[in-house]
Amino acid sequence: MLAYASYRVKPTKIIAVVGSKKSGKTTIVELIVKHLSSLGLKVGTLKHIHHPDFTADREGTDTWRHRSAGAIVSSYISAREAGSFTSLKREPEALEEALSLVKVDGLDVLVIEGFHRLVSSRADVGKVVAFKDIKDLEERLPGTVGPIIALCTFNKKVDRERLPQNLTSVVLMDEVEVLLKRLEDFVKSP
Repeated sequence: MLAYASYRVKPTKIIAVVGSKKSGKTTIVELIVKHLSSLGLKVGTLKHIHHPDFTADREGTDTWRHRSAGAIVSSYISAREAGSFTSLKREPEALEEALSLVKVDGLDVLVIEGFHRLVSSRADVGKVVAFKDIKDLEERLPGTVGPIIALCTFNKKVDRERLPQNLTSVVLMDEVEVLLKRLEDFVKSP
């Protein structure tokens, strides 16, 4: 591994981990964040949640009451963290719109979990495609343009002969070092 200074990047590099439900996306995001953070990089994450009624804010909290009263943004600061809740009328339709809602200033790398629809055709976003089996991969890959950092599965029984030979495929956790090296190469690329 190289020292932090050799990885200093601007603007923020974006890596998206995409794949179907229960394909291992969150575990892969944890691996990526832990590794890149250990290199001294400032890493942030953005998670797409499909449930239309989801909120991290809870009814009855002060921030919920502020938004219920009409505040579009309700922020909080404690001794351990700061955060904001922003009321939306609809889900973002473009990556720029989603990024405008989160703080990415000062980050070296932003790791996105999900948002396949917003990132799949973007050549400025590195992708890690998580898949359960060949059929799952065949459904995820069409329309996903490079750079594709790696195709990742936790399925040790996957038929490697049926995987695309022009892309790096990784069976986690047996080949985690291959994924980490590919991530480092992507982060330090121009």
